[in-house]
Amino acid sequence: MPAFKPVSLFLPKNPHEQVMRSLDDYDREEILALKSHQKQGFIHIIQPEPKPQEKNIEIRKKWAHAVNEQQYLLKNEGVYLYKMNCEGRVYRGIIGACLTSDFEMGAITQHEKIYSQRVELMADYLKTVQIQAEPVMVIHEDPIDSKIDFTQIEKRTSVLNFNFEKTHHQLWELNKEERKLLESWCRSQPHFHLADGHHRVASMIHLSHQKKHPAPISCFLVHQSQFQLYSFVWYLKRCESDLDIEHLLQVVLLHQGKRIDLDPKATTDFEIIVKIRDTYYGLEGSFSNPPAFINQNLLAAEPKLAESLHYQPDTNQKIDFKKWENFDIVFFMKPITKKRLFDLVKKGENLPAKSTYILPKILTGLYVSPIE
Repeated sequence: MPAFKPVSLFLPKNPHEQVMRSLDDYDREEILALKSHQKQGFIHIIQPEPKPQEKNIEIRKKWAHAVNEQQYLLKNEGVYLYKMNCEGRVYRGIIGACLTSDFEMGAITQHEKIYSQRVELMADYLKTVQIQAEPVMVIHEDPIDSKIDFTQIEKRTSVLNFNFEKTHHQLWELNKEERKLLESWCRSQPHFHLADGHHRVASMIHLSHQKKHPAPISCFLVHQSQFQLYSFVWYLKRCESDLDIEHLLQVVLLHQGKRIDLDPKATTDFEIIVKIRDTYYGLEGSFSNPPAFINQNLLAAEPKLAESLHYQPDTNQKIDFKKWENFDIVFFMKPITKKRLFDLVKKGENLPAKSTYILPKILTGLYVSPIE
């Protein structure tokens, strides 16, 4: 029985001039362009220039300055309906908060493993900056109580209404009766699922242990029909060890890896494709959990290689051969199904880190919540 509580939000005064996609979604040139375009954007808060030695402290100072200058306005505790219209595809969900204790007790399941070192670094960051830059996504399987009428809520005056990068964003506050109905419905649910933000959740849990009391995590609660499931590309641009390359090749061949041509149609026949230097290999068979198979069968004997990998979301599911031609090692995989994902979490099984990339993503700097 997960709880869903009101959350305090700092909302940008001029959102279309302040918000941004996830920092990881920008390359260096795009970040420079964003900084040039947005004079008071959130990018300037989380990417202070020149880069200070105590970056976390500087981020906190810049955030405090933005609040003092009323670039961000505090909206007291509430629960909100959030709607995104992205070129005809509409996403709706509820913005609020879940407690760290609900994640720890399994009322909100989690499906990806985490890196403990990254958790500690992120917890130190959160402890200093004292803000959550965007809510994590939480999924519910059953429809929300029909007495909470989204159509009627959307007829009311919105709290936010703006466009950013071809997406229309709107926000409405739920009234007291709607909040009570939502709270009662949440208590009737056996569990929710964390879709995205596993390291952020783990970091908040780590921080709550330091403070010795549960902490609220800002969340975007959406129905299972509202999210799209993609995979990541795992890659290493340069592998300094020819021996590691050779070992990986032998393992791929051992698992019936089939050399394939650089033909987009040929790649659709395989759930896992591995690029080793200039050659692509497709693995035949049905893999219900491709990232786990790669970790447990192709990379198990190469822990240093596994630790060196980088990750990039793959929303296209078509290999851009030109883009990857200068990379030594690349793993492509088809995403697991929603049903398989839910089956795994209900059994208490985890995927490797960076196994799933889930849309929609909430813009960074749109809904900033204080930690205290």
